[in-house]
Amino acid sequence: MHTGDRHDYIGVIVEFRDQKVEVPMFDHLNKIIQEFPKLINGLAASPVAGHLFQVRYKTKAKYLSEEQAVAFHHMVIQLLFLITRARSDFGVTVTFLTSRVKQQDEDDWGKLKRVLKYLYGMRLLKLILEVNSLDITKWFVDASHNVH
Repeated sequence: MHTGDRHDYIGVIVEFRDQKVEVPMFDHLNKIIQEFPKLINGLAASPVAGHLFQVRYKTKAKYLSEEQAVAFHHMVIQLLFLITRARSDFGVTVTFLTSRVKQQDEDDWGKLKRVLKYLYGMRLLKLILEVNSLDITKWFVDASHNVH
């Protein structure tokens, strides 16, 4: 049993403040960025470029080395953990990258780097759940479902 305003449950930090629940996950995000084999320099305005779903034919693709492939797989799994807990803003990109963990090529590596550049710029965002009243329950869903 744990009491207080801050809880750590299997790597997910949950903080309670003024009728709000905040899930920052800053430590996990910083760890992901620091563990990436290349230095993340620069920022990306969005986690995805227009060519996210474009994949080269197997004969034209330049596949990653074994070391890079392992790093790619590790990073994608770390990001998958993050999007399912607190940061769904780059979920489409990570979901696509999960389909590429068997045969990653240099294009996929570039897409992963773009996600990390986006995260580096937006690393202080956190999930905030707030309750104004328990009398009426309202649920809002973004209607821009065909963007990608």
